Parts: sequence; structure tokens; C-alpha cells
Amino acid sequence: MKLSNWPGGSIQNFLISDDTSRLDKVFPRLESDSPQFAACIKRLASSQQLGMGRRMKDPAHAARLLGPARLRQVAMWQLMFDLLVEQGAEAVGEGICTAAAAMAIHRSRCIGRDIVKEYQSATAGFAARMGHWLLMKEEGDNVLGTLLDQIPSDRVEPLQISVMGTSAKDKRVQKSKEWKLSKSMDSIVNPPIGSSLQNLQEMSIALVANPKPNALTQEARRLAKVLGDCMNLGGDPWLPPPEPSPREILRKFGSIKKDLTKTKEALSDREFQISALDAQLQGASSEFDRVPGPLVMSEELERELKRARRHRYDVAAIAIGLDTRRVKSSSEDGNKVAALADLLNTDNRIEDRVGMLDSRRMIIIMPHTKINSARSLAERILFLLKEQEEITVPPLLLYITSFAKEGNVTAKQFGLSLARGIDSMAMDRKSPNLTWNQTGQTSWR
Repeated sequence: MKLSNWPGGSIQNFLISDDTSRLDKVFPRLESDSPQFAACIKRLASSQQLGMGRRMKDPAHAARLLGPARLRQVAMWQLMFDLLVEQGAEAVGEGICTAAAAMAIHRSRCIGRDIVKEYQSATAGFAARMGHWLLMKEEGDNVLGTLLDQIPSDRVEPLQISVMGTSAKDKRVQKSKEWKLSKSMDSIVNPPIGSSLQNLQEMSIALVANPKPNALTQEARRLAKVLGDCMNLGGDPWLPPPEPSPREILRKFGSIKKDLTKTKEALSDREFQISALDAQLQGASSEFDRVPGPLVMSEELERELKRARRHRYDVAAIAIGLDTRRVKSSSEDGNKVAALADLLNTDNRIEDRVGMLDSRRMIIIMPHTKINSARSLAERILFLLKEQEEITVPPLLLYITSFAKEGNVTAKQFGLSLARGIDSMAMDRKSPNLTWNQTGQTSWR
């Protein structure tokens, strides 16, 4: 029988999928069809602790001495070992150690020695860590996996499902279906809840995660070395997962919190920029009697900023918006724009420009003006609006900034900073109706 003709694609898959199949055709084909598996069988059969403790002349002879029941368990070990190799050295070390721990626990609890059940206990131990590492491969978070190992076993699976949407058991069951395990093999890899093998899995995981200076741990360490040698691992496989330090836990959650904050800020800035651009587009399509629109004011602001750079003088600007904390906008507010612009122009210099920043806010551009002088003008505007009786003006917010405060920016960026200043004031219940750029940092950065 050629390798491609084995049911399942390999000798190992053939052995774990059918408990009743005859093995007389398997023995002579071991070394040619699966040399790594054959070498493992020979080393196990020769082992003093796990086999017969005598030299084997060839893999076929070793397989016959192990017998069908143990041979099927070794085939299962080989498949799980190869799968853990793909996950990395730590996964392989944990798999070997948990299998050895399960075997040591089984020996300590049994009177006499049942070799087949010892092999089955090692299979259950291997499987316990296989599901864990398949889950961690998708999650990509070893710190989280280590933390899950520290909580009580009855809470692990619900927490895995809550955090990751699936559990190690689900991953193990899924892999078992892919391998098409026989019914008896599946009951060892995925033992029923409350069964002796399921309890053995939990105990072996706990022993590896929290080794104690006792005879059971020493026996598990010794068996791990032997099992690792038989699987051709080499070296000492005992790699108990390190407990995360409080600093590491704080660093992990601090990093998550920082990433969430950055994401939230980025989304907030993006939403604001979209809102500001939408307001500019609406303003560009709107008509205001005797009041320059956003496009005209943007061009005017760009020219003034270029002059300020060239001749090294300051340019201040005042943004005026509706105080949405106290009153909602309405269609009638647009009728008062022209009257408000006329009122503002009466107290301005000839070189100052009054117009629309966007569809919701007005702007006053003041060349050769520092931010303190602009504050004085803003205070006069508020006083003037309060005293006049010709038009009814709703409550307004005024935000002031300058070229010196904003830095080397474009007209678009300058306008976004003004709009963000008004919006920040409207969201703060305790903010006054007049404020200015005190930090020198633009809101859009």
C-alpha cells in the first residue's frame, strides 16, 4: 500500500481513524512510508520507562511489541506533536510536559501498572494543550493565554467564549473532526465533562502551570525528558509558562487603553473634519445677501496668511457660532446673517473682513492684529450685541486665535481650528461664551 493510498493520507491518520482495522500491512511499511513515526516507535519500545527496555532490531518489530492499542496512541501523539511544532517551541514544550504530567498523575493514582491507560493519559494531556495553542494562534496574545491559565478551570471556557468568541475545547473538537478520529480515540482527545480523563487534563495543566517541589512533579519532569527524547525533541522540554508580573499585566491593559484612546481620538478628529467640510460645502452652495461666502473668505484668509509670512506680522481671527447649549438653530437664523454682518462692520477697521466661515459660523479676519487686541474687539462685539435693539440675536459663542498661535498652517487648517474651537465650547457646559487659543496648539493636530 503506497503512502497516498492510506485512508486519511498517512499511516498515523489510518491508525487513529479505525480501531478495528488490521495492522499486518502497516508494520512492513512503517519505515518507508513514515520514517519519523517509525523512529519514534522504535525509541518508545526501547525505553525503560515507556516501553520494554530492550533493543529493537527494526520499527516493525517495535510496533508489534507495543501492540495495536498503544500504537494508535503513539500515532495520535505524533499528529499532535507535529501540530504543536507549527505553533512554536513553547507550545511543543507545554504539550510534552502536560502529556508527561498526565502520565505521572495516572501512575500515582493507580494500583499496579496499566501500560495502555498510561498511553491514553498522555494522549489526553497532549490534547489539553493542543486546543489551547490552536486558540492562541488565532488570538496572537501569549500574555492573555497565560492569564487564562491562572483562573479556576471551571471559569476558563466561559471566559474564552466571552473574550474570543470560541474556546480551546471547540478548537480541539474541530480538529478532531478534521482528523476523523475513531469513536474511542475521540473520547480520549475530547473526554466527556466530569470523566476521569477530563479531570486528568485539568490536573496536568495545573501541575505544569504551578509545579511544586514534590515527588509527583519530579516524576513528571523525568517522564517529560524521556517522552521528549522519544519524540526526537532533544534537551529538557520542561517549560512551565511564566506567571505574568503585575507590571506586565498593567503594561498590557495600559497598552490596550492607550490604543483605544488613540482610536477614539482619531475617529473623533475624522468625524469633525468630515462635519467641517460638509459645513463648508453647504456654505459654498448657500447665498447670503451682502455677506461673502466661505469660498471667498477662505481665499481672503489664504492671501492674508501669505502676506503675514512674507512681511512677518500677525493675523488674528474671530469665529462666531450659535450657542447650541442654550438655543437650537432654525431656518430663521439665516435671515439675520446679513443684519449681523452689517452690525459687525460698523465697529471694524477698513482692512478687517467679515464673512462666512462655513454654513454655521461667521469669521472676522483682522490683519496686523495680535490675539490680545482681538480679545478686546470680541468683548466690544458682545457688549454691542447686548445693547442694540434693531435685531434679535440668539446667544453666540466667540473663539479667537491668531497666525502666531496656530503656526505655519494653510487657510483650510486655520479654518478647521476655528471651527473646532467653537464646537469644543458648545460641548463644554461650563465654558464661557468667549475664549481664545491659550496653548498654541491647533485642534486639528
